[in-house]
Amino acid sequence: MRNGILMGALIVLLVALAAVQPGCSLTQTQSEHAHVYDRVFYHDVYMIPDDVDLLLMLDRPTRLSRWLVTY
Repeated sequence: MRNGILMGALIVLLVALAAVQPGCSLTQTQSEHAHVYDRVFYHDVYMIPDDVDLLLMLDRPTRLSRWLVTY
């Protein structure tokens, strides 16, 4: 019984891992698919400093309000 549950969990894990592997699809080649992943990764990496600045409130005060906003 326990071996059946473990085998089922292993199969589900392998199917989930196979589903997220980069590869070709009907509309993209493998290199185009990999390029999309690279572009998203680099965009996320470049956004990390902005996210840290926003979290620690180190960014400049906004200029969108006609009222004086000070921190």
